[in-house]
Amino acid sequence: MGAGTDDRLPPLIGRARELRTLADALDALASDGAGSALPVTGEPGIGKTRLLDELHARALERGAIVLRGRAAPAHGDLPYDVFAEALRELHTASAPSAGDPLAHDRGIALTALTGAVPEQRSGGDERHAIWRGVRSLLEQAAARAPVVLILDDVHWADRASAGLLAYLLRRPPAAAVLLAPAWRDAHDRALTLELVEAARASRTRRIQPQHLTAEETALLIGSHLDAATLRAVVAESGGNPFYAEQLGRQHAPGAALGLTGARAHPAAIPADAGVPQSVVAAVHAELDALPPAAGLLARGAAIAGDPFELQPALAAAGIDPQAAEAALDALAAAAIVAPVPGDPLRFSFRHPIVWRALHDTTPAGWRIAAHARAATALATAGAPNRLRAHHIARSAALGDLDAVEALRDAAVAVLPQSPASAAEWAAAARGLLPEDVPEQVELLELEARAQLASGQLEAAHAAAGAALELASANDARRSGLLQQVVYLEMLLGWFDQARARLATAYEPGPDGAALRVFLAATLLVLIDPEAAIAVSELPSPPGVPDDPETRASRAAVLAVAAIARQALGDVEAALRDCDEACALLDAVDPDTADLWGEAALLLTLAERTLERDEQAMARLRSLLRARRPMRLIHLQLRAATDLALTLAERGELAEAAPLAESAVELGRMVNSRWLLANAIAAQVAVARLSGDMPRALAAAREALEQPLDRSRAYPGQQRRTLGATYLAAGDADACVGLFQRLGAVGAADLAPGGRVLVYELLTEAELVRGDVGAARAAVAQARAHAAERGGMTLTRMRALRAEARLRLAEDDAAGAAALALESAELAADAGAELEAARARLLAGQALVAAGRREQAIEALTVAEECFARRGIGLLRPHAVRELRGLGRRVAAPAVGTGVPSLSEREREIAALVAAGGTNREIAAALVVSPRTVETHVRNLVRKLGVADRTEVAAAIGAGSPGTGAPADERTSASRSQGPRG
Repeated sequence: MGAGTDDRLPPLIGRARELRTLADALDALASDGAGSALPVTGEPGIGKTRLLDELHARALERGAIVLRGRAAPAHGDLPYDVFAEALRELHTASAPSAGDPLAHDRGIALTALTGAVPEQRSGGDERHAIWRGVRSLLEQAAARAPVVLILDDVHWADRASAGLLAYLLRRPPAAAVLLAPAWRDAHDRALTLELVEAARASRTRRIQPQHLTAEETALLIGSHLDAATLRAVVAESGGNPFYAEQLGRQHAPGAALGLTGARAHPAAIPADAGVPQSVVAAVHAELDALPPAAGLLARGAAIAGDPFELQPALAAAGIDPQAAEAALDALAAAAIVAPVPGDPLRFSFRHPIVWRALHDTTPAGWRIAAHARAATALATAGAPNRLRAHHIARSAALGDLDAVEALRDAAVAVLPQSPASAAEWAAAARGLLPEDVPEQVELLELEARAQLASGQLEAAHAAAGAALELASANDARRSGLLQQVVYLEMLLGWFDQARARLATAYEPGPDGAALRVFLAATLLVLIDPEAAIAVSELPSPPGVPDDPETRASRAAVLAVAAIARQALGDVEAALRDCDEACALLDAVDPDTADLWGEAALLLTLAERTLERDEQAMARLRSLLRARRPMRLIHLQLRAATDLALTLAERGELAEAAPLAESAVELGRMVNSRWLLANAIAAQVAVARLSGDMPRALAAAREALEQPLDRSRAYPGQQRRTLGATYLAAGDADACVGLFQRLGAVGAADLAPGGRVLVYELLTEAELVRGDVGAARAAVAQARAHAAERGGMTLTRMRALRAEARLRLAEDDAAGAAALALESAELAADAGAELEAARARLLAGQALVAAGRREQAIEALTVAEECFARRGIGLLRPHAVRELRGLGRRVAAPAVGTGVPSLSEREREIAALVAAGGTNREIAAALVVSPRTVETHVRNLVRKLGVADRTEVAAAIGAGSPGTGAPADERTSASRSQGPRG
């Protein structure tokens, strides 16, 4: 596998430092067994490919599996082209195994890489599955031997490949895999910044080859040149190895530098090519010395791509096939082209600069005709439209309806795998039609969906807006287009614009129910619960059938109403609406209703605001498992964010952490600053509660740096998370200032418990600042909100805890202790163990101040044990400090805390480990990721005080995970935890 480099590699000159870095990377790959990266970057011709050749050869010598691909400059719209070439040998080397949770993702990835279009599609965005699948394929290969993945000329890569590479750099395979991409720094500044930023997140060594010195350049090309010519070549090349070699090969001994024999075509050389005209002219001089048929074939090959196959190149060139053999031999003899190593039926140019010198200087008319010939030849050969689209888009004439249909078909085919290519082809199809014809609406809507999926939100908004303007008043697509436009405005953070558009938007019609759900949910997000209730109460259009779609729509409307009514203080009505919505949606098969995903997400929000976290988490997990429509990736992102935040608030950090990471990865993929900022807030919560304040603060800064309408962009839960982070870091001024900037409470925070928690945070922050009056005002607000919602247990609990904190600051230690203990009991009764522990920590501090030592020890011990068991590094040190001040020794929780210390999930996984289950088998059984299982196993091994997983069975033998803890502790650990900012 990976056979490929020419054994006759020319010597490397002036690259000693680069070779040391290369050797260090291979040494680390062998010793560490972990994923890492070795980017090679620099200007054209500087020697990136030659260094990759050296890496290839040395890796093979060490027994590594080498996978290699090169992005084709003429194939920049073929999805995953560079990875398809690099991983083609894995297509048959990886059979899915039963019970493997990533087998589905690998299957989707292999389908994408082979270019096959599955007979059935879910309609969902497959990119994340493809990315996970490729990562898993590399991990599988690395189980046999270390893997080196070489990707050359990444600057030419299609956007799907670039996104996958950035993902692998940010989340390297969990195995001995070395990623070695090469790209030109100045080719695409946005791409370069994305890849460099992604590489910072991985174990990276970077190679940036520099210009050769005059002496090194002379050593490289000087053996056949006289002194004068050598000096001229050195000066002209500037130390660029390829330029020097290309100029040097044009000169026999004694010749003066100059290209008098070459047709330089100066007018055709792009001014921004980044390549000296003398080098381009030297390439043409070589070609001019060959037979005419060879020159035509070279230009046809440049149209066909690099690398290329002979038949499309012949078709593009338009030459007699009988002349092909002699023409190809002439090009090979002149080293213009050469067979691709390991694939003798494909050929590549000597260097991308050679390809560009030919492609970019080809006359425009001849180039258009060549693309047309290539498209026709591919059609004759039975190639699918997605392989012809590149040529059709560059040759079809205005009004060519067959070309329009072919481009539309190609866009639809690749949309789930590479939406960027789909958008390009949909736009190309539009360009072949007059601007005002009805067919433009379908193509604009397709382009908008593709741009949305690829993260180009402003381009998506422009296309959807244009489609909405073109659609006639009775066009059934209008409401769907309106939803799309408003949804994009929200993703972009253009909330005022979205709200203005919604003012008169409701249009009864066949799809009026779907539009009503969307409008109500959008108005809710825009913080207008009264308007949301009004929209939700609008009558349904007549004749709507009682089918799964209608029931899902009704459930969503009721969920919106529940959230809005609860925000306005009518808790009883909110609970009734929520119960009815649950009954409706639970009876709907997710695969039978397009609205199920949106309805499920709205209902989880209603459940969380009504302190039904267990129900909400179960529904969020179902949402993440379900098949979804094209907007799936945004629903998946929102669900992952909400679930990660809820888990973090429960203290289930091991499960929350990978979910938060996945949410941020999805947020970067969709390029929505709004959704990304909220996903980062989930990371902030995990880092803060674990005690990693530097990471929490860095993530909080990134979230707040997103250019958004801050008064509306952050849901209350995320606002509280960011404020609590600044307070935990000791910066009370920043906490208060953040709430002042984002808007503290009121309609901006739909959850009553969340509003009270904001006042609790403000109480603590104002006390730290020494403003007792402001703290009293915050407590009064907390009490008022709690009184309005007497049935909300956790809301009352937080109000009591805020008042206890104020009483302690006012030297009423006894009163503070009583309130804090009452708060702890309420939290415990609600199953909110972590919230109860926080209240007991405060109670312990108040009891110490009141001189009630034994009661203080009791409260603080229970709190410390909870913090230790759940890994709450933010709070455990406070409990430990108080206990040690009371003369109580507290052991470190790192080893040997035993079976009782295991969380409910860890007990479940421990039983499966003891039964011999692998991480992948356990992940499949529990419907979580293998990385989540790996984290849990690491934690439970540490808690049990055993050497590795093989000793887990013996450790839990005396008391199984199901019985190792007292019944009341098991019950407490499994109950719902309430929301916490």
